[in-house]
Amino acid sequence: AARLGSPAAVVEEVAASRVAALIASYPDADEVQLISVEGSNDAPADPAARDALERELRAHPALPAEAWAALPRPGAPEHAVTLATLRFFTHGRRILERPAIAAALRRGGMRTSQSLYLPDPPLLAKLLPAVVRLAPPGGRLHLLPGYGARAVSDQLPSWDALRGAPVEVALVTWLEFDGSMFLPQGWTRALHDGAEAASTLPLAGVYANHWRVSGVEADAWMFAETAWRRRPYGELMGEYLGRVYGSGAAAAARAAQAALEEATLHAYTRLFNVGFCWEAYYHRPYPEAELARS
Repeated sequence: AARLGSPAAVVEEVAASRVAALIASYPDADEVQLISVEGSNDAPADPAARDALERELRAHPALPAEAWAALPRPGAPEHAVTLATLRFFTHGRRILERPAIAAALRRGGMRTSQSLYLPDPPLLAKLLPAVVRLAPPGGRLHLLPGYGARAVSDQLPSWDALRGAPVEVALVTWLEFDGSMFLPQGWTRALHDGAEAASTLPLAGVYANHWRVSGVEADAWMFAETAWRRRPYGELMGEYLGRVYGSGAAAAARAAQAALEEATLHAYTRLFNVGFCWEAYYHRPYPEAELARS
């Protein structure tokens, strides 16, 4: 820290070294992606360091005064996450553009992207105009904006900042929510609604998180079908359930699927994370564990 000037400089040097090592270790990789911490909540805790970070960011040529006007101000609950997010993009881009790293990327024919994991829809809508300003022309921006497909789908209409942005944007959604990983889940309606909303945005790609390969078949089918075809939800579900259960049972299967999605959203909104890493939660003194035991 004494040689580099600050702990922040040490962190950036370590990150750059890791990127260089990954490029060397995976020469056949197509892409190097930098991902923010979950919630983008790693701003400096020290007030002096946080003030120094804000001064640095306010001096950035891509962030003039008007870019800050819509952002949370010092003292606001979201201010720290705002600073951490802007730092992720400025420092991440600086790492990827280091001459040695940029040369290694060119030699390997590797593309780069930066992915923001920020499950806070109101704050993300405020941050997107500034985030787009920080991306290099022709750069690639990936957004993981919520927990579960419903939270992702419902916020897409607020992403006007992406229209006309000089970046390639990809959306990350979910086939299942890891907070309910040990429960049956159904997100078909949410995935369908998300595809409808995403079709109005200039997205270059959409992909989905999941952990299981069994139990997510209906969601995976809906996700794949709506990537290519705009069709009414009832028509798509009728086709899928008819294939699986037969046309005679399709009506009962649709009612069961609707009940499953209702239960999925209930667990998400009222029992958040109750199905995450079940054994750990069951045996530890978390509020969710008490729910599980009862």
